[in-house]
Amino acid sequence: VLDGLEYPSAAVTITGANITGVEERKLDSEGWRTVKSAPERRDSDPVPHSSGDLAEAVKTELLAMSERLLLRVGHTAQFTGSIYKILLGHVRSMFLAGASLGLAEPHHLEAAWRMLNLVEKQITEIPGLVEGMVKYGDQ
Repeated sequence: VLDGLEYPSAAVTITGANITGVEERKLDSEGWRTVKSAPERRDSDPVPHSSGDLAEAVKTELLAMSERLLLRVGHTAQFTGSIYKILLGHVRSMFLAGASLGLAEPHHLEAAWRMLNLVEKQITEIPGLVEGMVKYGDQ
């Protein structure tokens, strides 16, 4: 079933934005007043920078995803390892050209990192898939 999932091959990356201000204003008996002003600018990038950081981020997110998927269907964390193994195999075949996390090309790791939300979404949309992973493992 996992091998049949399809993911878009085109991606759009926003490399910068220049927002001069955002305000939330409230009208009350005293007139308009500012409730919130624009948040302070943060120069953080949610995508890790090095291949090692990307590989570790993908691994960490796959583990967390395994736990979330199990929790959604009412299983305990005892199956996290087997779900992680299945998800890792899926990510390797779909995004890493079959390479392990440690040996994957940086652009493949970045693609995998960016697609993890979609992987989880598609898996949760298939009834019984997680239960099947638990029951049959990687047979």
